[in-house]
Amino acid sequence: MATDGPIAPSSTTWQADLHVPMLDLLITTPISSLAIVLGKLLSALSWILLLLLASIPVTALVFTFGGVGITENGEVNDTSGNVIGGLFAAGEITGGSFFNNYPGGSGLMKGAVFGRLAGTSAAVFAKAKRASAGC
Repeated sequence: MATDGPIAPSSTTWQADLHVPMLDLLITTPISSLAIVLGKLLSALSWILLLLLASIPVTALVFTFGGVGITENGEVNDTSGNVIGGLFAAGEITGGSFFNNYPGGSGLMKGAVFGRLAGTSAAVFAKAKRASAGC
């Protein structure tokens, strides 16, 4: 018996077409486990390499003894002890304030204390200079 229309699929063919293999994420294979372990290892090694490269020790000059002499207002003295007009200094560049030749933290304190004194003195100097120039 011949039919002119399409042939209807049988029930077994229809069910076979509907079967799609499902991916089970709980089942691992030796290849996927190895790939995960190698990926994590390479990631950890790259972080270690980054930390090693970022923390390469280099030599640096942290502190020196000596420096320019200053007055109690932060004015710089020349080698004869005379004040150099308009030149002020504070902090690490100044010398002569170490207790028993131990500089631990003294540069920061000198910067804070003499920075304010030198800044105030510089402002007074600039105002006097401006006033004498007639500005």
